[in-house]
Amino acid sequence: MLCLGGFALTLASGYPGIMTPDSTDVMNQAVTGSWSDWHAPFYTFIFSLMSPSRLGPVGMLLVNNVVLWAATFLLADAARKRYGWFSTFFCVIPLCPAIIYMPSFIWDVSLHVALWALAAALVFRDVAADRTIATGTCVAAILLIIAGVLVRQNGWFAAALLVLTALPATLRLPMRLFIAAAAFVAMPLIWTGFAKVTQTVSSHAVNSILILDLGAMSAELRSNQYPGDWTPAQTDKVEHDCVPDSLDTRAPDNGWDVFAWGRCGFVAKTLDEQHLLSTPVLGKAWLSTIVHHPAAYARSRIKFFATFLHSQNSTPVLTNSPSNEATGWPIENHALIGGLYAYASSFLNLWVFRPGPWLACNLLGFCALGWLLRRSAGSPERRQVAVFGTLLAGCSIVWVFTYAIFGVAFDFRYVFWTVYISLVCLLIAIGEIAVDRTRRNATNPACRATSTR
Repeated sequence: MLCLGGFALTLASGYPGIMTPDSTDVMNQAVTGSWSDWHAPFYTFIFSLMSPSRLGPVGMLLVNNVVLWAATFLLADAARKRYGWFSTFFCVIPLCPAIIYMPSFIWDVSLHVALWALAAALVFRDVAADRTIATGTCVAAILLIIAGVLVRQNGWFAAALLVLTALPATLRLPMRLFIAAAAFVAMPLIWTGFAKVTQTVSSHAVNSILILDLGAMSAELRSNQYPGDWTPAQTDKVEHDCVPDSLDTRAPDNGWDVFAWGRCGFVAKTLDEQHLLSTPVLGKAWLSTIVHHPAAYARSRIKFFATFLHSQNSTPVLTNSPSNEATGWPIENHALIGGLYAYASSFLNLWVFRPGPWLACNLLGFCALGWLLRRSAGSPERRQVAVFGTLLAGCSIVWVFTYAIFGVAFDFRYVFWTVYISLVCLLIAIGEIAVDRTRRNATNPACRATSTR
């Protein structure tokens, strides 16, 4: 009932689905059939199956919420059989102020988290019941993990650890590592093949990383590293103004945005005018700068990641999205979404909407589960749960750190997976500690004697 109530709340409050320019772009591609790889082609494909010309964003809103709340129910139900009343806390994870609005947004990251959460929930049901992961569970979970990577490709690295959670302990460790490695190699081949089959047009999305890195390294070196011809005024701006030294000043720029349409939007425009965005020249300049100035690259990426962890660039809920109005799908339940906004935004001045604290929360869960793993030598069933939780927390940590290398913007939505899984792992750790204490008390003669008296 808790999960059904949460599902109804998030579905009704966000109806017909909160849209942004990215959402509009994907929906238009799904309707016209002309796809580009700026957004994951597989996500556009899923959108196209929902007849978006009739359903608009409603179909994706329904999928996001059905899958996420089904995963939450499966986690809570498995926890109920193991932890008792404590399992009710699992039911309210999606109602956390940091993520309550996420399933309402028509974003690829919303679907990605729902798919991976369902994969984790299926595995946890077997693990929590002290039984070997069934073959059907393993296959279903791995397919969901691959689908999640196809929806959000930067999940490629984190997916390897998630695949390991889905493999039964009866398999030898070398075989499990081999399967995880094979899946890791196969995933980029799958998404490349899918893009070819669907005739997806290349939009050179990787240029966002190259442009950001070259601009950041130019600021570090005080020397313009972009290829092509630049005026003295443009060069001076690239070297001194595009990437500020202050962390708080960098955060509102939102990384790559400043070079695309911000105060240094002339960078992308100039590169495009000189036809450098569709040639290998930009990539060669990026690689050459890294090879000759690795320290500058490292400093620029450390500064980016520090800003990413510190920034607070997301509004909890959009109560009136211009993209919804422009596409003819206005938000309807203003009272509900207004209440959701008031609830979530009351936490804006706290750490809740900064990625850094959630990474710390994830690390705490990882350490707690790792500690339980060390103490579970004599209990195979508890060891299985501890291994599952440790790998799950590790997957979420790897997910965050991929943004240290491949991130181009500071947006809280990118840690949706981290928030959800850090709460799951902390609850599992607390539940396992309680179970361990209960079992120890039950086997301690002094405790039994006290209980009898």
